[in-house]
Amino acid sequence: MIQKESLKLEINRILEEKLKFAQSNFEEAQESVTIETKGSAGDKHETSRAMAQIELENAGKVLLEAEKNCDIFKNLSDFTSEKVTQGSLIYTNFEIFYISLGLGKIEFESETIFCLNLNSPIGKILFGKKVGDSFAFNSKNYEIKMLA
Repeated sequence: MIQKESLKLEINRILEEKLKFAQSNFEEAQESVTIETKGSAGDKHETSRAMAQIELENAGKVLLEAEKNCDIFKNLSDFTSEKVTQGSLIYTNFEIFYISLGLGKIEFESETIFCLNLNSPIGKILFGKKVGDSFAFNSKNYEIKMLA
């Protein structure tokens, strides 16, 4: 059985890694805009500068999303409920789900865990369910075996 605290540490490490990557890309995009601004005039230069500006805007969006995910995850409750809610670690007869952020599938301690948020299709189905409840998703019939 996976310890939720260990899983949270691993997810935090993944989020911090994504944040560092996003910061690095943003800094590179800023540098690219600076270099293009110092270049010579002309249509080719204007196109390059516009492309660099678009890259900077996209990198900024990715960085904001990474920062937002880190903040959301840091504020995630450790409270264990008898019903599925934000922060629940759900063991089923097929998979393990962690209601946190929509990170998708991660491998941890020889287990596959699906990290998802409550707004995802399966998150909406799981919300409020308890041990022993069943649900169907993607042509599979799941049963909740344990909540942590």
